[in-house]
Amino acid sequence: MSRKFFRTPPPFSDRSGYVTGSEKTFSVLIFFFLTAAPAYALQTHGSPEGLYVHQGAHILYFLSMLGFAYKILKSDLGKNRAWKHIAYGACLLAAWNIWAFSGHIATSLLPPDSFVTSEGHGPTALIARTANELTYYILKIDHLLCVPALFCFYLGLRLILSRMPEKPQKLPARTQQK
Repeated sequence: MSRKFFRTPPPFSDRSGYVTGSEKTFSVLIFFFLTAAPAYALQTHGSPEGLYVHQGAHILYFLSMLGFAYKILKSDLGKNRAWKHIAYGACLLAAWNIWAFSGHIATSLLPPDSFVTSEGHGPTALIARTANELTYYILKIDHLLCVPALFCFYLGLRLILSRMPEKPQKLPARTQQK
């Protein structure tokens, strides 16, 4: 008799009667999508301290991304194409911070009647009649800098990964210290 006859299908295989891991994942995702409550994509900060802290974080993030890009481009890493992508991504994130910082200032300068509101949902639309309102609208499209920045990081990391050996080198075992 062949050995194949005695084998039983492993759990979660793709043979009939069994549920695969991908089917379980899909079922869980469908459950969460169907039971999720609305997540209104609006983050507000307590006035004025919350905005001050948030703006300060933008400044620190801006400086750290500029420093990160500068260190990469001035070191030997700057000669590597993968690290150049990462440095360009850091520069774009620095620009995004200035863009978002300016957008927060533009938000604070708008009068409340610039927005159309609906009951229970807060502001839902902008009425762009003045230069300030148009500036606010343009500055709220900050994903035009953020998404390419993250794509540059992705390209750099993908290049680094593609140059790695197939099998990672084993690290030496740790010696126990007393």
